[in-house]
Amino acid sequence: MLAEPQSLPAALERGIPPLTFVHGDEILLVEEVCDLYLTASRQQGYVEREIRFVEGGFSWESLYSDSRAMSLFASRKIIDLRLTALRMEGTASDVLKLLAESDNPDSRVLVRSSEVGRDKQKAAWYRALEKNALVVHVRAVHASRFQPWLVERLRRAEVRLEKDALELLALRVEGNLLAAAQEIERLRLFGHGETITRTMLEEVLEDSSHFNAFAWSDALLQGDAVRAVRVLHGMREEGQGMLGPLYLLVGTLRRLQKGDYLTPAQERLLPAFRRRAGSFDEVLAECALLDLQGKGQIRGDAWDSLISLTLRLCGRPMPDLSSQREWLLKV
Repeated sequence: MLAEPQSLPAALERGIPPLTFVHGDEILLVEEVCDLYLTASRQQGYVEREIRFVEGGFSWESLYSDSRAMSLFASRKIIDLRLTALRMEGTASDVLKLLAESDNPDSRVLVRSSEVGRDKQKAAWYRALEKNALVVHVRAVHASRFQPWLVERLRRAEVRLEKDALELLALRVEGNLLAAAQEIERLRLFGHGETITRTMLEEVLEDSSHFNAFAWSDALLQGDAVRAVRVLHGMREEGQGMLGPLYLLVGTLRRLQKGDYLTPAQERLLPAFRRRAGSFDEVLAECALLDLQGKGQIRGDAWDSLISLTLRLCGRPMPDLSSQREWLLKV
């Protein structure tokens, strides 16, 4: 069954299906959809959660047998599966089909994936999911729809902007949803319920311009390790969260992979960045671990890990987080 993100709560009220497949490249929107799913799951008694990453050596057969097993804590559980690369070979598609048809009421599976392109949506495995599972396609917000999206986001946050202030905000965030969400949260705290003028907005934007995720991202693409690390230290000292720059990196990597919506500067810097980064899929897998670390779900200091990744993407030899997986996941 297909469901739009806005209709997901109503669909889940009828019960959590055995398998839910969420795919899209807008990391902010995918996270929000999955948060809705997890909230609904907890309300229906699925309080235990296992997070797994599909990468080299992953056993689909073990996933299926574990989904059939009783929980050690005698509670219902969610298996939260992160696809770090979209490769659906025979065993993977067969197991997903079995999971979608599962009759075990104590276990449910959530799969998060980058966007399944239109050509891959014609594949047998995807058609089988549409028939047997709940599939949520989180579509990108294209340029023509960005300002209406921004207006709705402001309305939900109860932030009021004058027309010229709205135009300035849209120009500042350049269609980046994560940046827009961060600025709206800043405005919500700044505005105290009053209508924000262009002058007031300029003041807020100026205050946030010194250390921000975009300055870090620019330095990262340019291979400027000193500047990139200085920006991260500044953000950390200002009390900003590390998930903002992390999600910006994930979105940028996915755009670079596809060659979508790149600025001329990004196109010029891409070859050198690709040589420094190596496999984008491996970097995305490390970002998934960083996401868990930033949320306190695995061991380690997320800021230190992000700085280490930054240095590596700027061409400095640093260990990758995946090599420490056993220690990170140790309870």
